[in-house]
Amino acid sequence: MGIPRILLVCLVGTWLTTFSGPLLANHRATVNFNDATVLQKLLNPQLPIIVRQHAARQAMQFARQGDERAQFVLGSLYMWGTRNPGSPMLRDPGKAELLLANAAVHGPDAVLAMAAMAELELAEKRPLQATIWAEMYANYSQVAGVQLNGYAAELLLRCFRLLPPGSMGIVRRDQQSLVARFDHTIRAGIKPTQVPGKSILHFLPHAQLYIDSSLPAVALSKPIPKAGLAVYFAVFGPDGRVQGFWLVNAFPQIGLGRQLRASVFQLRVSGGQPEADGNRYALIPIVFSDGRYSLAHVK
Repeated sequence: MGIPRILLVCLVGTWLTTFSGPLLANHRATVNFNDATVLQKLLNPQLPIIVRQHAARQAMQFARQGDERAQFVLGSLYMWGTRNPGSPMLRDPGKAELLLANAAVHGPDAVLAMAAMAELELAEKRPLQATIWAEMYANYSQVAGVQLNGYAAELLLRCFRLLPPGSMGIVRRDQQSLVARFDHTIRAGIKPTQVPGKSILHFLPHAQLYIDSSLPAVALSKPIPKAGLAVYFAVFGPDGRVQGFWLVNAFPQIGLGRQLRASVFQLRVSGGQPEADGNRYALIPIVFSDGRYSLAHVK
C-alpha cells in the first residue's frame, strides 16, 4: 500500500488557535512503569544532576538495545541541549540525528521523530533532507490516523522555500527509497492496536486551551510561530488528572513548549489499567496552528 500524496493549500482568514490531543488507543503509545521511572529522573530539572546523568546512561543503554522510545527521547534532548530545561546533556546534532533517524523508522514515536528530523535538518541548513522528512511526517501522520494539521503544512512550506531549484526530483527519489526500505517497520510501529480496557486521553469538559501569553517574551526567540508541535511526558494520577509533566521536545522553537504548558493541565485520562503505583504514563503531543495553512489530498 502506498502513501497518499498531498498538496499544500494556503488559507487566508483570521487567526485561529487549535489544539489536538491523541487517543491512547495504541498501547504502544503508553510508557511502561520501568521506562517511566527512568524518564521522570531524566527529565526533571529539580533533581540533582548526578541522578539525571545516571538516568541518561540507563536510557542510552535502552536506546542501544533498540528501545525506540529511548531513542526518541534522547534524540530530542540532544537536539536542543540545555535550551530545553528538561535536558541534562549538551546539544549534539550528530547524536540527535542518529537517535531520531532510528526512531523515525521504527516504533510508536516514528511520526514525531520524522517531524524532529525535518526540523533538525532545517536547523543544520540541509533543506533537501528536511523536505524528505517533512513529507514523510505529513504522509505517515495520515497512516497513523492523525488528522492533517497546520503544523505539517507550515513545516512543508518552510522546507519548500529553501529547496534549490529543480531538486524536487531528488526529494521524490530519495523519499521513495526510504519508504521502500522502511515502510513495513514504520507501519508496524504506528499501527493502532485494539486493546481491551484501553486508556483514553481527552480534554476536560469546557477546557480552555490557549497560548500562555503571561510568560515572558524571552520564552520564544522570535514571535510565536504560525504552527508548532510540543511533546510532553506526563504522569496521570489515580483520578485521571495530570500530576506532573515535563517537556521532551517542541518545534519549530523549544520555547513553544513552555508557552503550551497551560494546555497540558486541561488533559485527563480514563479507563485502562494503571501501573502498580496507581498512575498512568504517556508521551503527549499537542499541535498548535493559527489556521492559515492546511493540507489537501491530490487526486
